[in-house]
Amino acid sequence: MAKAFIDAKNARQQPDSNAEDIERFLALFADDFVDEHIKFNVTVTDKRELRDGMLRKLDDEVF
Repeated sequence: MAKAFIDAKNARQQPDSNAEDIERFLALFADDFVDEHIKFNVTVTDKRELRDGMLRKLDDEVF
């Protein structure tokens, strides 16, 4: 399960990642997950919110 999570995480972070990669990644999350970014004081607990943020990042340019 850990390998599947790492593989899915890596797949959704590639320059050619797509919505399906994000869905495979999110499918591994429990319904009551907590995604905490301490540096930015941000906590996400809703899959829709996390999905929306990841989808927006697909448009980011990679240098």
